[in-house]
Amino acid sequence: RTRMTLSELAAAAEIDRATARRMLHTLMALGLIEYEAHGRRYLLGAGVLELAAGVGTGRDLCDVALPHMAALAERTRANVFLWVHHDGEAICAARVRTRHETVEATWFNVGLRTPLNCGASPRLILAYLPQHARSAALARPLPARTAFSDTDPAALLEAAARIRERGWELAIDDFALGFAAVAAPILDRNRRLLGSLSITTVTAELVHAGESRHLQALLRTARAIGQAMR
Repeated sequence: RTRMTLSELAAAAEIDRATARRMLHTLMALGLIEYEAHGRRYLLGAGVLELAAGVGTGRDLCDVALPHMAALAERTRANVFLWVHHDGEAICAARVRTRHETVEATWFNVGLRTPLNCGASPRLILAYLPQHARSAALARPLPARTAFSDTDPAALLEAAARIRERGWELAIDDFALGFAAVAAPILDRNRRLLGSLSITTVTAELVHAGESRHLQALLRTARAIGQAMR
């Protein structure tokens, strides 16, 4: 929600309106919040970008991965995403949109988080987490994004074992109807997960006879990124 009223923010933060107003005025003075007078709503300010620039989560990985992601997007004519794990969820760390895109869609934005039950990369991240972290992630709310989303922890554990054994994941319609994604792990020299690389487009362009058209290209790119990080 990019714009919210004072009442909405106070309710979401579970504080009174007077306290919320004082906090917002402080944040406005710091350039982190702006006020939209005609709608009486608050929104994030440009100062947030300065804060984001100082966040180290996945930055080295992003710097290494982005040229590889651009080449993969050009080769596959699909959108390429880089995901990392944080606090039981997947964060979209980087994205390269193909210039050959034929469908207008609301793609997942960089910096947003999602649970680990839906989507090829979030499910792959779940599979590569240590057991205690996997259990903690499955103890969190697991919302269904579509009718095809899996929200059963037991079933997700079984799927995680299969994903880790084969080393990739293909997800169809569980994150957004009509779209599919295939994901591969980016591993360090000790075979620990650094992140997940995925390509996403409409299902008919990615999946043929139940298999991804670009799986080998994706796996090669993920390996190349992992080797460059060593």
